[in-house]
Amino acid sequence: MSRALPFVACAALLCGCPAPPPQNPLPTASAETKPPPPPPPAHVEAPAIDPKNVGVPLPADDVCEKNPDGTIKNPIAPGTYKGILRNAKCDQQRFLTMGYLSQKLGIAGQCTFCHAPDPNDPKKAIYATPTERKRIANWMLATFVEGLRRNDGLPMSCDSCHNDGHGKGLVKILHEPRDPGFAQEWMNEVMTAQFVERDGKRLKCKTCHGGMAPAQEGWSGHVILQLEAKSDGSILRLANRIPGPGGAP
Repeated sequence: MSRALPFVACAALLCGCPAPPPQNPLPTASAETKPPPPPPPAHVEAPAIDPKNVGVPLPADDVCEKNPDGTIKNPIAPGTYKGILRNAKCDQQRFLTMGYLSQKLGIAGQCTFCHAPDPNDPKKAIYATPTERKRIANWMLATFVEGLRRNDGLPMSCDSCHNDGHGKGLVKILHEPRDPGFAQEWMNEVMTAQFVERDGKRLKCKTCHGGMAPAQEGWSGHVILQLEAKSDGSILRLANRIPGPGGAP
């Protein structure tokens, strides 16, 4: 059949008839032909949080008292704590960690700043009693220390924010009572400028506050006060993405 095509084409030309179209014609180049679009970028999951990253470095296990067989004496059972102390294995790690944390926040020796005071001795604390400040501290751990990353690449810790700007720990970084003008300046120059979300997204006002300015719908000005009313932290997108440890220390 293919050998007959040239003869048919020639005969058609002699007769003044148009030649039949060739079988299976090849596509011709066209100025309008566009290359296929690139495939959509693959979905990138946010990096997993290292369960050992508690924002407060735990002392090594060698600080723990040991039994003659080398096991830890009076160990803390796994799961006892779900927040800052969730990896502590012994009392020595627990107390040294709390001492380190209080120094970083500028409240060294003030255990009752977060812990409930003993009604029989105000200088002592009842550590197991849940308090609002313990819950806020653990929420900050899950939301900020584990939910954000520093632009300079250094590890996140409590004093990444809680400092006086000169290397000294400061628990009330927005002043007490709160200074609205200073708070806005600090948020612009420190919070949104020096940190990003842990997946690399730019940190914006609405990331935490639900809007870009107080006049916008959804704006929640004092985040911590809102959290006191909503203990699950659900007003925060970061808190929604990263499970919080609850009120346990």
